[in-house]
Amino acid sequence: MYLALFATLFAFFAQNYAAGRTSPSRLSLLLGTEPLFGALLAALLLNEHLTALGWGGGGCIVASLLMVLTRRTPPQQVP
Repeated sequence: MYLALFATLFAFFAQNYAAGRTSPSRLSLLLGTEPLFGALLAALLLNEHLTALGWGGGGCIVASLLMVLTRRTPPQQVP
């Protein structure tokens, strides 16, 4: 009962509450990298072993994150 109420329900409520108060781009970066952070923490703290496919997927996530963060928007043309 404790885990259902506090670890799941409260975490879900807190995440949705914070999601409503941040920008869409920041939220998509956070939610998009959540599996990467989970895999890295499992590898570092729990001695989980990632395969080459897992590392490649994590690399794709980081590459897409860097592409979004460093993307320059074209200048607006004035009519």
